[in-house]
Amino acid sequence: MFFLSDFLLSVQLYLGLLVFSGFLLADTQLIVHKAMLGSNDHVGHALQLFTDVVGIFIRLMAIIARNREREQDRRRRK
Repeated sequence: MFFLSDFLLSVQLYLGLLVFSGFLLADTQLIVHKAMLGSNDHVGHALQLFTDVVGIFIRLMAIIARNREREQDRRRRK
């Protein structure tokens, strides 16, 4: 009952979006700091940012799909 609620799923999606946005900001700051110190690991840095962006993208797509599904349900009821 509690684990399958729409509210908890929404909280999980939006909280995950917030967390991954924080990861993106923190990783970007870390990459800039490492670059200033002379790190030339471009592939590793790109992979860090890529995983953050993928996490954000997945959650955005889930939020958009849920909103579209809700809207379609509302239209069917009218």
